[in-house]
Amino acid sequence: MTAKEIAEFLRQAAIQAIRDRLAADLNVQSRRMGSRGPGELGPEEPYIQALERCSPETLAKVGLAANAILLEEARGDANMKPVPDPLLLYNILSLLEAFPLPEARPGLDALRVMREPLQKALTDYGEDLYTQALLALAAVQTDALLADFWIALLQDADLHYVEAAVIGLRKCGWMAACGALGEIKEVFDRRPELGPFSRVVMLLVDEHPEANWPDCGRDYCGGWEHEEIRSLIERYSRNRFSKPLYELPSAAGSALAELKKKGITCVEKIEREHAARPVSPSRVLMAAT
Repeated sequence: MTAKEIAEFLRQAAIQAIRDRLAADLNVQSRRMGSRGPGELGPEEPYIQALERCSPETLAKVGLAANAILLEEARGDANMKPVPDPLLLYNILSLLEAFPLPEARPGLDALRVMREPLQKALTDYGEDLYTQALLALAAVQTDALLADFWIALLQDADLHYVEAAVIGLRKCGWMAACGALGEIKEVFDRRPELGPFSRVVMLLVDEHPEANWPDCGRDYCGGWEHEEIRSLIERYSRNRFSKPLYELPSAAGSALAELKKKGITCVEKIEREHAARPVSPSRVLMAAT
């Protein structure tokens, strides 16, 4: 089926039918397995292309169907039994990593505690299914509830899990990620095989353009204990676009809402007064009151 045909099927089908089709199409060995180079596409690729055509309602159905498969696979953990369909699970996780569907979060949470069974599932293929589960969970999360889990995982002996933890922190929100930069830096200093710490900061700034870098990050970095963190955030946020203060959302009764009542000219005047040294919206508002 083409991506267009898959998209039409997903639009019309019920959740159970989508679950059955995913199980039939994706329970195969992926060409990505064991590959460490670019360009290899897995059997989930047509579904990724199809999902880009789908409405939010259809995406929710697919997410629930994927979640049903994940929960079925998680039941294999009873008494340390192997996961039933590791090839299917690998491809579903690859799909969720590439196209996050929040409805699949419960199934991913269930897999998070299945480290040993997932580690063993695809060793014959040179793959660690637990790494795949972590990467999919990192992509799907929409909050910072797992921040403590990711921080603890930074100390793991397995470098792949440490790398997944860094991604998990970055994707659970810029505030949590900024708060963990000191701990991440300590791990990177201790384990140079992880690569340059500067890349962590660069990707964080790129991942969250909604943050008013660099100043907003200062409030969440524990007082900038590390001079290198400060300089890296300033380097990678230099000349970046930031939303005008007038365009930021404001709750009724907030300082910004009251400021907006005075008109856009008043807001722009205050921004110009603080343009010499960029500051966070909260500090601008404190100066205006």
